[in-house]
Amino acid sequence: MAWRVEENILYKYVQQQYPELQSEANHWKIVVPKPARRQLLARYHDHPTAGHVGVYKTYWKLCEQHYWPKMKDDVVKYIKNCTICAEYKPDQLRAAGLMGDRPKIKKPWQMISLDFIGPFPRSNRGYKYVLVVTDYFSKYVVTFPLRNATAKQLVNCIEEGIFLVYGTPQFNICDNGVQMKSKEFQQVCKDYRAQIFYTALYYPRANPTERVNRVIKTMIASYIKGDQKKWCKNLAAVTCAIRTSRHEITEATPYFINFGREHKLYGKDFENQVPEDAINANQLIEQRQIGYRKMFDRVRERLKSAREHNAQTYNLRRRHVEYTVGQKVWRRNKALSDATADFNSKLAPKYIGPFIIKRKTGYCTYELQDDHNKSKGMWHVQDLKPHYSHENG
Repeated sequence: MAWRVEENILYKYVQQQYPELQSEANHWKIVVPKPARRQLLARYHDHPTAGHVGVYKTYWKLCEQHYWPKMKDDVVKYIKNCTICAEYKPDQLRAAGLMGDRPKIKKPWQMISLDFIGPFPRSNRGYKYVLVVTDYFSKYVVTFPLRNATAKQLVNCIEEGIFLVYGTPQFNICDNGVQMKSKEFQQVCKDYRAQIFYTALYYPRANPTERVNRVIKTMIASYIKGDQKKWCKNLAAVTCAIRTSRHEITEATPYFINFGREHKLYGKDFENQVPEDAINANQLIEQRQIGYRKMFDRVRERLKSAREHNAQTYNLRRRHVEYTVGQKVWRRNKALSDATADFNSKLAPKYIGPFIIKRKTGYCTYELQDDHNKSKGMWHVQDLKPHYSHENG
């Protein structure tokens, strides 16, 4: 007999593992009526003696004494909707977000990325920061030593040192620093019809200049010989070294891709040139145009191939995730430990929120807002996870 009733309580007979070690009573489980199930789930999951364990452990604890149809489904749903678990438990899934596509870049200075590095010790010339600008196509780098990393300094460097020298790019990639988000920078880009793409918060790998920053800092450190105030002494020289070094992806120097000839460090180098065959100006122009087309085609293919290879490797351990406008999500907590405030980040919630998806800003980035419609920044999907409620769970 699989069922029995005692003192108005319904029991179901459930075969147990290792029956030789179980008494007959252990096989009979209380059939829990629907109104009492939620309270029981709370006791077996939320109480400190339950410990907010996962589905497997919670389910089998319930199974020791209880039964109801589709009990495991209810356990899954209850834990999925648990706010404490959403806040404090790390996401065990593969990292979210596949590598997205960039705009199709065909020529030098069509897309640039920019970033500040510093603060460094104030140099003998009063500098503390460096603005680094990198051309995505040619990998050409321009550096500006600065006394202060302000929006005004940024605008002056970009307008006078980039737009009016190399031409205005179609796209600017930058992070969410206050200078980059300033009205002054946004206005100068608007005036020159240049689009701004902001990277996600806490996701520096989306900015190509981050790699250049590491190279520059390593080169600078190699020449200061212990006196860190001299960090900017060789800044122009190491920038020249980057521009005149053959790049692994393009298989050419950034200088050559921009100017069609290699950089000459010394004026005397012009005397060592092999005389060119007699050729008229029109033929020379046509010849160089053909050469440029071939070179740009080659660089485009190399950039495409490198990105496809990187995407293949990057996507191996990642999964595609999409959110919709208006959907609620949790975002990863980036708070740092602070001993003076008796705060340790290891004991803090792993996620905070929930927040609302305001809009999609990129292939894997979304702008969040709170319940008062206040923006909470742009975040990569790897730092987000869906919020579930008992209404939509």
